[in-house]
Amino acid sequence: MRLRIILLVVATSSFLLPLALVLRTQAADRAINTATIQTQGLTPLVATLSPANLRLAVGQLNAQSPQTPTTVFPPGGGEFGRAAPRSAAVRLAARGRSFTAVLPGGVEILVAVDGLSSRGHPRSAGRVRG
Repeated sequence: MRLRIILLVVATSSFLLPLALVLRTQAADRAINTATIQTQGLTPLVATLSPANLRLAVGQLNAQSPQTPTTVFPPGGGEFGRAAPRSAAVRLAARGRSFTAVLPGGVEILVAVDGLSSRGHPRSAGRVRG
């Protein structure tokens, strides 16, 4: 009887552990995909909106999705959205590279954006962080 209980526990554990790992990976993938879609959806706004309207758009996005905070770093300094440091990854994105950076607390989706500001001057957002 004891052997059967031990075998049952071993069999159940050998099934539940891989299942938990798969579910954790799937949840992380879903969060990254959601952040990527939100970031890519914001990209045209960064290229076309005035700074005041962009600040409102990013604020609204953060209010709707607090679990995926977004920050936009304009090239002249400052930031729109959730406060975040200008890391080495942000500086690299400011040079025109888009990529995903792994951080101790999660993942950053960095998208370089080129466009025209409301005054007609070239503007490149250093990062849209999702």
